[in-house]
Amino acid sequence: MEAYIRENGFTTHYLDDSFRWGTDRQAWLTQRLRRSLPVTLPAGSAHDADMVLALNWQALWRTGV
Repeated sequence: MEAYIRENGFTTHYLDDSFRWGTDRQAWLTQRLRRSLPVTLPAGSAHDADMVLALNWQALWRTGV
């Protein structure tokens, strides 16, 4: 794929900002997770969450949301 992109003159554009995040905290968290840096998330109920993180699909289904 890299050769195809290079041979066809595609240009890479890095997306540093995202319209998806409503707060600076959300953007900060996303950047750390994408870089595999540690984060500490507060414990709570999945019913009170706006999003749920899981290592695999089965864990997401068990949240009951």
